[in-house]
Amino acid sequence: MSTAVGTTVTPVTVILGDLHGWNARQVFRSASPVPVTFGATGRFLTLTVRGEERLGAVLTPEGHPEPVVYIGGKLPRDPWTADEGWLPTEMPLGVTGEMVETDVLAVAWTAGILTRYSRTVWLDRAYRPMERFLLPVEPANDITLDVPCRVLEASPAMGPEEEDRASLVVVVDDAETLQAADWQQVEWPGVSTAHWVELEALSRCVESVAAPLLGHALLKEVIVHDLPALQPRSLPLLPRDVRDGLEIALHAMP
Repeated sequence: MSTAVGTTVTPVTVILGDLHGWNARQVFRSASPVPVTFGATGRFLTLTVRGEERLGAVLTPEGHPEPVVYIGGKLPRDPWTADEGWLPTEMPLGVTGEMVETDVLAVAWTAGILTRYSRTVWLDRAYRPMERFLLPVEPANDITLDVPCRVLEASPAMGPEEEDRASLVVVVDDAETLQAADWQQVEWPGVSTAHWVELEALSRCVESVAAPLLGHALLKEVIVHDLPALQPRSLPLLPRDVRDGLEIALHAMP
């Protein structure tokens, strides 16, 4: 179905919990048409459930007659009911999107000083360390404002609670855009600046390439961009699959 920008009244299917994995999931269809508001790109919509406005990622399969929206991993303590206008239903066939709500810690060096910024955003998939991608600046990227980033650390979602949400540590070269978008500046005690310096240097030397797989990222290859600057002492900071991929890349070099 088309996803016109603005507010419309339509039946809608809502997915909560683990989108593709083995953890708990709940799927409901509205018993009657409800108001939903699509964002500027049609990739996100908002709807009201139990008096609360909820934001979700649109994952409507091709040819499906009504919107299908994923509103995150947290399950309601009390499942939605028919009296509230929601009926349990099956997962729609053809939902293949890998959207994941992710806690992002973005680190940057401003005038030689390490700064850290935090926000929860929707990403199009999970990522592996040393990947490079365009980080959405807004929680839901309907403004199409992004900053280039390099992934330093990555943790997949581990369960339905907020503390189990997927998380990334990334490095950005454009901290001003994050500041302008009201990312929260945070402290992270217990982690030395040297740790981030080493990972940041590695992210300039090598790049991971991965593909989404059921809420995770499967490493495909590692690309070496700057072999002379690569510091062997920093390699233990990389996860095993990235180190193995790097070894394969090094053996393939002339």
